[in-house]
Amino acid sequence: MRLHGAIVATLELYTIADAASYVFDTAIEGLLDRPMPRRVAEAAIRSHTTAYRHEGIAGRRSALAARRAKTAAKTARP
Repeated sequence: MRLHGAIVATLELYTIADAASYVFDTAIEGLLDRPMPRRVAEAAIRSHTTAYRHEGIAGRRSALAARRAKTAAKTARP
């Protein structure tokens, strides 16, 4: 779950290209001596970046707005 959150947070802050060069490549390099966790991380990164490419920036913005609205509605309940 932490891996998912870290990837999503990174993709919210950076473009896919910047995320890859600043964050993901460094993380994968840190896992070079641990093949199984490296493969898991690579697969998760690949899956998330594919989804973000498919949605585009407008899809990311609308998803974020929907999450914010849902959170606001929960906190506004008496």
